[in-house]
Amino acid sequence: LPTLITVINYENGGYSGTIPTQFGLLTELTELNLGRNSLGGTIPTQMGGLTKLVTGGSWDGFLSFNDLTGTIPSQMGQLTLMTEFFTLANNDLSSNVPSELAGLKSISNGFSLENNNFCGDLPDELSDLEDQVNAAGGVWKVSDGNYLGTACDEVDEFLGDSAVADLGSPFDSTNSVFVPGADQMLKAASTEQLTAELATRTNASASGYSAGAMGGVLVVGLVVGLVAGLFA
Repeated sequence: LPTLITVINYENGGYSGTIPTQFGLLTELTELNLGRNSLGGTIPTQMGGLTKLVTGGSWDGFLSFNDLTGTIPSQMGQLTLMTEFFTLANNDLSSNVPSELAGLKSISNGFSLENNNFCGDLPDELSDLEDQVNAAGGVWKVSDGNYLGTACDEVDEFLGDSAVADLGSPFDSTNSVFVPGADQMLKAASTEQLTAELATRTNASASGYSAGAMGGVLVVGLVVGLVAGLFA
């Protein structure tokens, strides 16, 4: 289902909750920047369908500086036109880095996975990608703040032990007593704010569109109505 939106920049927008799977329907997007928010949950596999995406918007953009958990979906390797700012840094992502990211064959700057909990060996398939970014004078940041080179089961055990000893969130600030599930509660805010904003952007985009014929107006109206309904 195509839409008219090509750019979404919600960086530092105060959004929380999870990333709506409906983002995968925005197939005309060339820029997506959700950086510096408080988005939790996992990265939807549907985001691999944004095959026209070219940029994550800024070094602090794309999906960086959020509270995302889980793994990187292998489908993210389908973003073959992305040239800059594939940035997933400063989240709580874990497990192995998928070899499918080698499919990001257009990337030349701003590939960042730092400050997560990635473990295991970095796939050999990504070495050519690193060489490509470095040859273009771009920035490649992967190892810092991760556990690459360490077996994932060892990292899981270490993180499980350290979670109980961590003096930051999720703790009650008054007595520093560990509160099980507090972190999840902080991330449990509704995604309605974000989906409503998407619907608004879709409608605004359509209102500025001038169709050359009544048939074109009708088609645009149907498309916008369907997308807005999904975001309602």
